[in-house]
Amino acid sequence: MRWYINDSSLQGQFETKEAFVSTLGKVASVRSMLGDHQPRLFCARQIWRRPATVRMNVHEAVQKSRSDEKKLILWWVTKFGPFIEDERRGGQEGVFEFRSEDVTDSGLGEAARRERTGDSSGVFSFVGGPIDFEQTPLTVLYVLPENREAVRVSNIWDVRELESRLRESRVARDWPELIAICQERFDRLEISDDIPGMALHRETFCRTVAESIQLRLDVLQKVMSGRSVSDGKMTDDAHKLWQKHSQGDGAWFSDESDSNKEKFKEDLTFNDPSNSSESLFCPWHGKITRRTFRIHFQWPVPPGQARLKVLYIGRKITRR
Repeated sequence: MRWYINDSSLQGQFETKEAFVSTLGKVASVRSMLGDHQPRLFCARQIWRRPATVRMNVHEAVQKSRSDEKKLILWWVTKFGPFIEDERRGGQEGVFEFRSEDVTDSGLGEAARRERTGDSSGVFSFVGGPIDFEQTPLTVLYVLPENREAVRVSNIWDVRELESRLRESRVARDWPELIAICQERFDRLEISDDIPGMALHRETFCRTVAESIQLRLDVLQKVMSGRSVSDGKMTDDAHKLWQKHSQGDGAWFSDESDSNKEKFKEDLTFNDPSNSSESLFCPWHGKITRRTFRIHFQWPVPPGQARLKVLYIGRKITRR
């Protein structure tokens, strides 16, 4: 899950620059303490222009501060980021609004943009000010000329909770750790123990690919969470989520072509993690463009089976 600083929540509500820098410094300290192998906390480059006090914006308040956290804040929001502008999710032409305010280019807008496409995202907000951000979820409107769509974004405003949430969303340092994290995190998926020792172990670990794998598994988790075990029927939300990611150009999930099913039938057949004497033919797969990775899984899931079986993660099998 990605977390973003909700810069829209900075409304000049702090009485003094010291009070503001103290709060922002605590957030910067959490980010620094968790280190490079923990989830990244994104902020917008434009955060400098947001009002911190009645008379000072963020840039002025930090520059004039003598706080011990000043250098830590400057390193974060001026040099190292990460910044939402560097990894902004494209392909959505509408405007994102919160309480009639355009938040399209803000941390809240980016979180809503990603949440709308199935990427779990949330924001950290500063409390106080004319608009009340001490609530969750925040309902952001995705506005197009012809319609409006509500997007709900998880919101936290306590620094201790932020630290806890970031620790929960661990980032792997290698492929075996990634698989272990995913097995722990996604209880509606049965991720094979064989995966790290298959094709994956020959690949150099890539953090971006690891994040993409978790995003796709998160969608499968949500789909399975909205599926009845007894008869296999999905809720409307789960069905819409599956359709969004399995239809049209750029879909994350698809079936192999008939020709590939025939040509690569043996390669697309994997050991059943629930029964070592059985095997499963799994042409359905999740697609990751970077380094042409694939995630093969059992689909459809038979009625009566509670978890979706994930059998393979690695380079595309059918390109040989």
